Amino acid sequence: MADFSIEYSETTGIVGVSSFSIKDTFESLEDGYMVSQICEGFGFLAISNINGECNVLVYDGDVTVWKVFDFSTNTITQ
Repeated sequence: MADFSIEYSETTGIVGVSSFSIKDTFESLEDGYMVSQICEGFGFLAISNINGECNVLVYDGDVTVWKVFDFSTNTITQ
């Protein structure tokens, strides 16, 4: 079963499909820690707290890279 975040649901307007919150997960992490969390909507594999900034692990071609998640726009940046 696919997991979709509350933030993805808010961005798309799709109701009733969210199963976790990126923000809540991020806020539960100490600096330097990560948790495996797949979000089918945004297409990421994990969430981390890097220097107090929310990062998500995404595929970029054949490699995975950490990119910043912006809560003000609910988008993946950088």
